Amino acid sequence: MIKPGDLLLEKGDGPVRNIIKKKTESEYSHIAVALDEHYMIEAHATGVRICSIANNMTCDFDVYRYELRNFKREELAEAAIEYEGRMYDYGQLLWMGIKSNLLGEVKLNSTHFLICSELAILMYRYMGVYMLNNMYIGDVTPADCVKPSIMRLKESYKGGSYEPRFTTDI
Repeated sequence: MIKPGDLLLEKGDGPVRNIIKKKTESEYSHIAVALDEHYMIEAHATGVRICSIANNMTCDFDVYRYELRNFKREELAEAAIEYEGRMYDYGQLLWMGIKSNLLGEVKLNSTHFLICSELAILMYRYMGVYMLNNMYIGDVTPADCVKPSIMRLKESYKGGSYEPRFTTDI
């Protein structure tokens, strides 16, 4: 069962998703944060939004969990209000692509616009959990969000079914 604070990592296919997966050397193209069993918050092409997991996670996805205390999970609603409605950061996504092909370590980022992995990091920061180890937030990919040893793969879902393919014991 999906819990508040779970990270939902999408494995979808498509032109943009495949570019993201190739450039980030990952099976994941998108990340969202579960607010409860039915709703998530994500940085989407239309901006940061709260939406239904069942209606929006139509590709295969994995669920990663950091064991948060219940009072921390309750802070998710506050964090969602803080970030909902912000614009999607197309400039950052484009910059990450250019940088990966041509440039070295150059930082370009905006706190007013967000990509999906930045939103996940900021939602966890809001709850007092710092997932990055010396990484610049603007360079974080969906897969980077689950690399820390504090994250555990909990479930794997087949796209559109919303029934887990497998569940671990945590």
